[in-house]
Amino acid sequence: MGRAAEHRENEIRLIKKLQQVAEKETDESLRNLLLQGYDISDLSDRMDLLSIAYRHIGEPGKAVEILYTIRSQAEPGNEERVPALYGLILLHK
Repeated sequence: MGRAAEHRENEIRLIKKLQQVAEKETDESLRNLLLQGYDISDLSDRMDLLSIAYRHIGEPGKAVEILYTIRSQAEPGNEERVPALYGLILLHK
């Protein structure tokens, strides 16, 4: 696995862990502070970068899998952006 992909995998794991910790926080202001810069859209951005990293190391299947994971987690109305990213990956074969 390339270093960029490895870095993104770790970053995504840590963001998910932070989100789990924040979910348990009863103080809303503290929860918001914990999640500042690490909400679902930020996680999606990191996954986009991970997808690109996998494409660059020659694993387009893994890249597309990640894009569909993002799509399944997308807020309603945002799902359409994933097929566009999929198209970009295919164009850069």
